[in-house]
Amino acid sequence: MSARQLAFIFTRDFSLWINEIIRREYVNEFPKIWGRGLEDQLVHFDGRVSRWYRYADDYEALAEYVCRLDLSHPLFSVPVHKKFREMAEGLKIFMRAAGDGQDEYARLREFSRLFQEMYPVYTFSIFLAGAWRERFLALHGPAGQTAVDLAYESRILTEGLIKLSDLYLLGQLAPKLAERGYPDVSAKLCTVAEVEEAFRSGRLPDQDILAERARGYFLWRGGIVPIAEPEAFLAQHSLELSTVIIGDGLSCQGTMACTGALVRAPAQVIFTTEEIKGFRPGSILVTPMTSVEYLSAMKQAAAIVTDEGGLTCHAAIVARELGVPCVIGTKVATRIIKEGDIVEVDTRTGQLRIVKP
Repeated sequence: MSARQLAFIFTRDFSLWINEIIRREYVNEFPKIWGRGLEDQLVHFDGRVSRWYRYADDYEALAEYVCRLDLSHPLFSVPVHKKFREMAEGLKIFMRAAGDGQDEYARLREFSRLFQEMYPVYTFSIFLAGAWRERFLALHGPAGQTAVDLAYESRILTEGLIKLSDLYLLGQLAPKLAERGYPDVSAKLCTVAEVEEAFRSGRLPDQDILAERARGYFLWRGGIVPIAEPEAFLAQHSLELSTVIIGDGLSCQGTMACTGALVRAPAQVIFTTEEIKGFRPGSILVTPMTSVEYLSAMKQAAAIVTDEGGLTCHAAIVARELGVPCVIGTKVATRIIKEGDIVEVDTRTGQLRIVKP
């Protein structure tokens, strides 16, 4: 039996809670709203960050299906996007509220509900205004531009909301674990069921289980498979990662998001929220993708380089606001650039080159 191809989607510093919630949305809720979802979404946590994968054929089928939807579909309508923006704003207001005197478990359930209600349109807007834009317009022509513009506006207005939600959840859960002597990383390793139980009854997950997950796990078919090395897991289940072409390993090409002079400086490769605190001013920030908590580092960076994103992504928007040279969508920058490498970034052409490893 030939191996099934897995398409690498991106790298994120997400908790298991949010990875699990989002996987459920793609599999269970998207078919109700989009008309089609995904068979599964796989997440590999390597002890540092989470990497998302989707079955390549399944993901391609979803993209083709959505791009061929008739323009009369509700997902392209103003009322749906207006309601989505109201839901997103409601989620932000909820997270800002103190919640003094309210039952913690009830607040968790309400937070989860608000997040899950807005997520399908949030993701739809990201896809339509980003990765699927050109395909969609090729199929629908000028008539499709209105739908793309609508999605783009929704995407801009809700930038960074997933990471904000994750940080909120961790901020509520982490103190409960810290009080009982759990390591700092523990909050990122709790399942949806374990988080609910912690808020409902105060019962926390076994520390040995969390320690095992801290060494690495796969989220697969809705279950958590502890594993430090992914190769054996992939072979056992006849899965194969799609090849990522990294060229000569010393240079790569991205998209210019904010132009500036030729920048040459040491690189600092950052994957997690905790690592941002140690960012060295004047370094080139190299990361899979930025989000709201990266702002302090972005302000001090000589240049910003990301693996992912288009001109509507967080890194591109913030870089233009700050006037910091920025190249996005390199696909492989974090794979070829190592901490301390002297890197030359030409934001006029989008070219990156390692000058001195």
